[in-house]
Parts: sequence; structure tokens; C-alpha cells
Amino acid sequence: MNVNEIISKINDMNLQSEEDLQEVESVLTEMDNALIEPLFRLLERHPHFNFGNPGRVVHYLEKFDNNTYAPFLYASIRRVPTEYNIWMLNRFLNS
Repeated sequence: MNVNEIISKINDMNLQSEEDLQEVESVLTEMDNALIEPLFRLLERHPHFNFGNPGRVVHYLEKFDNNTYAPFLYASIRRVPTEYNIWMLNRFLNS
């Protein structure tokens, strides 16, 4: 699902009950998942850019549970090993 579809879904929501809250949470999960790979690819495209130590991008990516985060991290390292994704792997393994 792309960002425009997610925004449209949020705009069309008509919250009436607790079950509707589950739909909101589902959309938030979809939104987060839609951003993970593009953010890893951003790190890959700009391996020499200073995103911070570790920076907001890394903190955002590391907030996901291991089952969600790890496959994207490993795929990123296989595609383009960078200082950031290798550093993130070290942080992941030490956690």
C-alpha cells in the first residue's frame, strides 16, 4: 500500500466503536511497514551522508519488532553494505 492509499484510508474512516480503533492501528502498521524498505534504500543510496549518531532514521527503523525489522536490515546489507546498516546490525545483535 502506498502513502496516498494510506492517507485516503485514514480520511475515509468513520470511527464508531472499539473495533474501528483496530482499523486505525492496522493502517498505522501498514504505514510503518511501507516506510521501512524505502528508508533502508535511502541509507544505501547515500552511504557517506551523516544521518546522525545514530540519528532519527536509525531510531525510527529500530523501533520495529525484530521479526519486522531484521529481514529488511539483512536485505539492505546484502544489497549495499554501508556504515549505517552494518552499525545497525551490530546494535541489533547486541540487543
